Amino acid sequence: MAGSTDDMGLAGPEDRVTQFLGRLPDDVRTRVTALQAIQADHDSLESRFQTEVAALQRKYEQMYEPFYKERSKIVMGSSCSEEGGEGGMGVGVGAQGALQTAATTSTSRGVPDFWLTAMKNHRPIKVHIRERDTEALKYLRDVRWSRLKGTTGSSDNAQSLSLSPSHSHFHSFKLEFEFAPNPFFTNDVLSKTYYMEEQEGDAVLARAVGTAVDWKEGHNLCANANACKGGDPRRTGSVKSSPQKHLDGMGLGLGLGLGLGLSKNSFFAFFNPPKIPDDDSSLDEYEAMELREALEEDCELGIAIKEHFIPRAVSWYTGEAMVEDEEEEEEEEEDEEEEDEEEEEEEEEDDEEEEEDNGKRKKNDEQEKGVS
Repeated sequence: MAGSTDDMGLAGPEDRVTQFLGRLPDDVRTRVTALQAIQADHDSLESRFQTEVAALQRKYEQMYEPFYKERSKIVMGSSCSEEGGEGGMGVGVGAQGALQTAATTSTSRGVPDFWLTAMKNHRPIKVHIRERDTEALKYLRDVRWSRLKGTTGSSDNAQSLSLSPSHSHFHSFKLEFEFAPNPFFTNDVLSKTYYMEEQEGDAVLARAVGTAVDWKEGHNLCANANACKGGDPRRTGSVKSSPQKHLDGMGLGLGLGLGLGLSKNSFFAFFNPPKIPDDDSSLDEYEAMELREALEEDCELGIAIKEHFIPRAVSWYTGEAMVEDEEEEEEEEEDEEEEDEEEEEEEEEDDEEEEEDNGKRKKNDEQEKGVS
């Protein structure tokens, strides 16, 4: 009879598999070998599927790009249609007509506070915006994202960041926030880059690097200066594969420098991502839990901006996406309530059946006692 793989001591993974297979009867081992061959074929097809999906995503991302560029021109008031020229390739006939009409009937250009309004309507972003951030965010001209190009493991930048060759660039991405000249900071663009890597077939966050905000004298919007300092990439630690006291198995390795104040200080703290200290064993369990929550929050926000906010910015600006979001939440809550009700009904039925069984057993016992 085959033994459990738990009975094989401290042998390596390959040795444990070999030992396990060696314990199987010859005929069973032959069948398992056939199953392994089927699994290998399946994995090969899965790899091909992922490659084709990635190619399809890249294809459509390139097709989306003209729409985003034209959107940016309209928001900033630099669209050819507003200037009386031909519309960009991302604008349809109806939109061109509306823009030309607006150009002849209005002295203003663009859409004031477009990105600020959209951000305030997007709850995952809104919770990080403080009242003092509002004036600075009015200068926001564009928000965009892009996939990282090149091979991280061989680039000079990757080496300086101590990134491994396993980093998956298809899933790594950069967010860019472009600002008009403003009284708060000198940066034209504030960026946040998420470096992803592949672990057991899944893309997980290895670390994030943000732009250091160059605040102008007397205009630092962060209550805690360290929270918005911006990251030195060499200090953004990552979760290593070696065992750790509290952080092992997080699945995330992004490096807030234990300020952990992403949502408390300012939206601009977003550009100073969480960091894991070089000696993470110094963290107690509570600090490790706080850090893990900060890592997850930062990662989820970055992905939400990339996948949900940027593609549908006008829907967030008008509030249309808010309505849809609320409707989805209501549907989810209704589904959860129905599931809870079904579970309660099942529990009641189980209790009734148990009471009925107990009653039958009691009646049988009484009858047996009467006979005896």
